[in-house]
Amino acid sequence: MYEKIRNVGNHLHNVKVLRDGQGQLFVSYRQRHNQRVAADEYGPCPYCYGYYPKKILWRHNKKCKFANAAGSRKRLALESSLLLPKSKEGSTILRRVIESMRNDEISRIVKSDNTILAFGEKLCTKRGHDEEQHNYIRQKLREVGRLLKDMRSCSGNVEKSLENFMYPDAFKFITQSCKNVAGFDGNTNTYATPSLALKIGTTLQKCLKILISKGIETNNRDLQTRAEELSKLFEINWTDDVSSNALRTLHEAKQNSQKGLLPLANDVKVMSEYLRHEAETHANTLQGSASDCEKRQAWHKLSEICLCQTILFNRRRSGEVSKMTVEEYSKNKLTNDDGELDGCLTKLEKDLCRYFYRTEIIAKRGRIAAVLFPRQVKENIDLLIRSRNSLTNCFNSKYLFPTKSASSHIRGTDVLRSIAIDCGAEHPERLRSTKLRKHIATMTQLFNLSENELDILAKFLGHDIRVHREFYRLPDGTMQVAKVSKLLMMMESGQITRNSVNSLDDIDVDDECIEGMSHFQC
Repeated sequence: MYEKIRNVGNHLHNVKVLRDGQGQLFVSYRQRHNQRVAADEYGPCPYCYGYYPKKILWRHNKKCKFANAAGSRKRLALESSLLLPKSKEGSTILRRVIESMRNDEISRIVKSDNTILAFGEKLCTKRGHDEEQHNYIRQKLREVGRLLKDMRSCSGNVEKSLENFMYPDAFKFITQSCKNVAGFDGNTNTYATPSLALKIGTTLQKCLKILISKGIETNNRDLQTRAEELSKLFEINWTDDVSSNALRTLHEAKQNSQKGLLPLANDVKVMSEYLRHEAETHANTLQGSASDCEKRQAWHKLSEICLCQTILFNRRRSGEVSKMTVEEYSKNKLTNDDGELDGCLTKLEKDLCRYFYRTEIIAKRGRIAAVLFPRQVKENIDLLIRSRNSLTNCFNSKYLFPTKSASSHIRGTDVLRSIAIDCGAEHPERLRSTKLRKHIATMTQLFNLSENELDILAKFLGHDIRVHREFYRLPDGTMQVAKVSKLLMMMESGQITRNSVNSLDDIDVDDECIEGMSHFQC
């Protein structure tokens, strides 16, 4: 106990040192004399308040006598950062986002540059309310941090801030650093990461707007003028110097990639049967006489299985289902309670309305989207909800499919990828939510659905009919060979005048016509 009291006193002293930017830290662990560690690389243990290098804080946590249990590295780093004095720049959300970054040179550059912090503040104002977007914000900040690091290297000045590079004269450093970061090859004029070059260009233009706004607010004409002039240089030269080759690289990569490869029907069946068997196994473990440890593992595994089943059956975006809350799920209900519609439904459709439960979630761009639960999946999810308080620490989590730490939700993309491999599918790389959505939207075109039926399906998937017609269609090669070739063969054989057809689907090519095409064989 005396040790902790001493550490608390040292912590109060260290907070004052870090806030004032002067003085000496009292730490519990020092690196060797030949290994210099900056003050901002130290952080307090959230249990004993001793100061350790952030990189090895997790190692101390395993041995700390005041720790209740060893936590994840990410959570430990976040709890440690919350004990440090608040930075003068940025909101609570921005600070939380930045402190969750990997502790390396890039993150230190981000934390020390006012322009990057101002850019991060803009992102947090727009997207910070959604924790799902925090990774995106961190990614954008690290992109600018990497660029600034390279610009410092190119200029030979390791202390320059991003604002100090926002001069028209520094445009060559900016373009060269962007090429370096994105992996530009001068021999082929291609990029290793072309999308990064495009993103950096957009981000820098936003940073310039921040500086222009700052110049106007502070009546700094010099800052405003040079930021506006550099912005004009971007408009004139950026496309030719950077964007054109990046777009060309992306276009060539898209042409050379294997496109139009949809999931195999048999793979979908194999995955569905695997999920059904695994769900039954883990549900039996939860309801049986297994130990608490085994039940806890079965609970988390069944949660992943139910998430994957819901994504697979509904063909929904994995992120939308992953973020479903317990409150949203609790509103599920059967849809056969409206007796007035019974006369419009077939017997099969009435039975389905008594089998599937329906709820609504917030989908892309704020749309309301429906999610259907087969009866067995719903029973397993209800089992998870009933047992989550006794078996896990997720009782305070708002998410229906929480992580083990209860701090967030399970990533549906990761679960889908893992199960696609485990189930033994022939092409597991095709079993992704995007490809599954494209699969149903594309294959339903073979059914010649009416406008109303297409509208119902598109609304369920969160699309409109225009998306289905323009983007989710059978591959051009398939359409041209399967449908247009019939028309060409009939024209070649002279049969087109003898047939009255309303669509390409009505064309029926006889065997004689096919045999007559044998002279085209090589």
